[in-house]
Amino acid sequence: MSGRFSFYYLPEVLQQELPELSTDFVARWNISPRQQVTLLRQTGGVRQTAQALWGFTPRWSKDMSHVATHARAETVLQQDFFAPALASQRGVLLANGFFEWRGPAGTRKQPYWLSREDEPLYMAALWEPYPVAGHEYLSVAMLTVAAAYLRRPLLLTRADLDDWLNPATDPARITGLLQGNMLALRERKVSTLVNDPQSEGPECIRPVQGARSLR
Repeated sequence: MSGRFSFYYLPEVLQQELPELSTDFVARWNISPRQQVTLLRQTGGVRQTAQALWGFTPRWSKDMSHVATHARAETVLQQDFFAPALASQRGVLLANGFFEWRGPAGTRKQPYWLSREDEPLYMAALWEPYPVAGHEYLSVAMLTVAAAYLRRPLLLTRADLDDWLNPATDPARITGLLQGNMLALRERKVSTLVNDPQSEGPECIRPVQGARSLR
């Protein structure tokens, strides 16, 4: 499962398109579920960023017992739990890269960090406002797709963003986007330091061996 990702610098394209990001940007190398994440969404026809809790919480929930950090792209269309958000509350999580752990079951798995060079990653997500004590907070779930025996974020291209973020997009187009893109990624082995969700800093993505292309 894609349980960690990094968002530690703003590529030029994000600085130009979302200048408000630079104001309060905090570099993060090891973002984990139940933490704050940067969500890009469209409201009132305008794209905007906001901080959200990585843990989708429906409005009807009386406590935090109904929290989903992930949703499977292959089955989300059949899940009532996510239906309202899939219809009109689609967003993306902004990132520079994400982590995967690989290795045989029962062994200490090797973490890898995957990225697209200097390009940002747009990871498909669903969001939901959640009221707490008179305030409305945002919660979010990451959409994932199968990648061999693993799960990986559903990555969108910049060209996909207009359709994905627009609540008025034809459902057939959304169904198509849920099939995923075969984007070329770069991967590298990184230190097991990232295994600890409390670890933070550039050491989390420092390579322990060379990187190679992955498709």
